[in-house]
Amino acid sequence: MRAIMNKPLNCAIEEMPYFLAPLDFAWDIETGKAQSRWPYPDVSDYIPWDLVIYATEQHLVPLRTESLESLEEDIKDAVVQDWWTEFTKRYDCMRLRRDLNPLTPLDDLAKAKNPANLVEVCKAKRKGFEGLVDYSQPLIEVSNLPGITNRLSPVVKTFTPASNGSLYSAKFVIPELCSKFTIPASTMRTLSLIPSIMKRVDDTLLVRELNAMYFYNEIDPSALQAAITAPSAGLETDYERLELL
Repeated sequence: MRAIMNKPLNCAIEEMPYFLAPLDFAWDIETGKAQSRWPYPDVSDYIPWDLVIYATEQHLVPLRTESLESLEEDIKDAVVQDWWTEFTKRYDCMRLRRDLNPLTPLDDLAKAKNPANLVEVCKAKRKGFEGLVDYSQPLIEVSNLPGITNRLSPVVKTFTPASNGSLYSAKFVIPELCSKFTIPASTMRTLSLIPSIMKRVDDTLLVRELNAMYFYNEIDPSALQAAITAPSAGLETDYERLELL
């Protein structure tokens, strides 16, 4: 959750109610192969524990810049950030732009009052910036990594196209100044669904507990769910609808 929320959240391991881990792409276990006492597939052998440990021990690593080929391979399915700190803006790598470098004029992306290239941007915004080792290195084209969204809300936000008609505004970062997040971009996109999924699971369990404890399982679960949901929750139903009825 610390990585998903991009906030300093801490929880003792003995207080964690559940543990979430990614599965290998080769995972394909039929439920029937599980033991009868536990009618669910055993996934322990398909969790990439080496990657889990790797991400736990170090959340940021340098990009592989020894060659253009290694850099291009390293940014596939990668999340990068241009500050070596844990809680900062993250970017989803789009592609390596070999046609651009830190000295390339950015007049088409910056306003007239802004610096002319990324080196000037760094001089203006990065405290203690002493220059680059390689001024001819290519740039990485990135887009902002989406934040956490309430997927249970009926109000769906749409993308606002950029002025050039694309779904994202092109941004560029300098590889030499970037760090790579050890959790892949595809995993981060999946993890962004976890808060909404677990909210629905918790609500379902709460409704079942209330129904069994006070109503002998005679109340429609959907109606009970609405009865305990405040409008501020932003869900599809809440108790205001019951008050109207």
